[in-house]
Amino acid sequence: MASIGRPKGILKNKNPSNGAYAQESNLDYGGFGGSGTGSGRSWDSVVSGSSSSDMTSSLLNIDSVGGPGSDRSLRPKLLEFVSRKGDMLFRPLGTDEIPISDRGNQPNTKDHFGIVPSMDFFLRVENSERRSHFFHSAQPGEIVLGELNSKTVSGLYFQLLCLEGGRSLYLEDLGLNAYCPISQMIPAIDPNNPNRIFSPGDLVRLEILSVKPELEKIVVGMKGNALTLEMKHSAQLGLVFEQDFPLPYKTAAFERKSKVTKTYEELLDECLGFHNPNSVTCLASAMGILNNRNTLMTGLRGVFPENEKGTTLRRVQNGRWAHGSVAEGIRHFKSGNLTEAFQCLNKALSIDGENVEGLVARGALRFLYSFLLIME
Repeated sequence: MASIGRPKGILKNKNPSNGAYAQESNLDYGGFGGSGTGSGRSWDSVVSGSSSSDMTSSLLNIDSVGGPGSDRSLRPKLLEFVSRKGDMLFRPLGTDEIPISDRGNQPNTKDHFGIVPSMDFFLRVENSERRSHFFHSAQPGEIVLGELNSKTVSGLYFQLLCLEGGRSLYLEDLGLNAYCPISQMIPAIDPNNPNRIFSPGDLVRLEILSVKPELEKIVVGMKGNALTLEMKHSAQLGLVFEQDFPLPYKTAAFERKSKVTKTYEELLDECLGFHNPNSVTCLASAMGILNNRNTLMTGLRGVFPENEKGTTLRRVQNGRWAHGSVAEGIRHFKSGNLTEAFQCLNKALSIDGENVEGLVARGALRFLYSFLLIME
């Protein structure tokens, strides 16, 4: 599983305060595993389906979607939909609706569900396009893992290896560098070497402090100033080791070194967690959708009334079906066709064993039948 976005509402901009939204660049991409002819879709639409761009802004520009031949009547329909469903689209999320990755305690295990590298790993996209996408989508507060390249009197320089937390991206092959000022450093904590200091080659977990896409510059830190409260308690910034790296990165790094290229489906099928019978429930819980509030249909939200549940509806339906057989049985009874009447009433009671009219009619028929036997 590769979590690509971190929605704060059902449709809510990831960082609405700065007004900066991910740019989309048109590019040609292939299918999974290096196959396909490409379709000219943007990187954001390829990787995340819908970017973290502001929904209203996207709707206002809907005329440009699909080119000159697009259906312009779609725009007012979408605006009307957002107007009607705005209270549900932009409502705050409940505690049980926040994805685990946003709460900072994303499990690092293969046993719960299938974990594979993010989709960008499988798409045929030029590195320049991937770099551009990263610089325009990276946000302060996201967590990256990097390898220390060099030290200066003013700070440290890192090569970024992967993005961790709410999004999972493989970055090692992009040659991305980041700078950590000395004011944002913390001591290198190593249980086996209390006197250790940061040295080239060390692996470090960092937070993104600022991004300048036009200059391709990233400033990172280790003090957690840009992290949410939940992430501060769960994401240990500073010196880490290889066993601390997320599984999507480990899988991607291993596949990069392998001579055999595997498709998305092949890697997913090899995951033990993918074959877990409870993987869907586990993922739904992890993504915060394991409740009955994640729907835009008002009638499906909240607790269902008892008279609308399946058991009650089935009982009503059976009662209606049984009523036809009861009526037919009574007609045969009045006509003196007792055998046919018994058959119809038994059929009605096999459908609905609690049908009062059927029970009364069959009781009366049995009484009459017994009376006739006595008279004979």
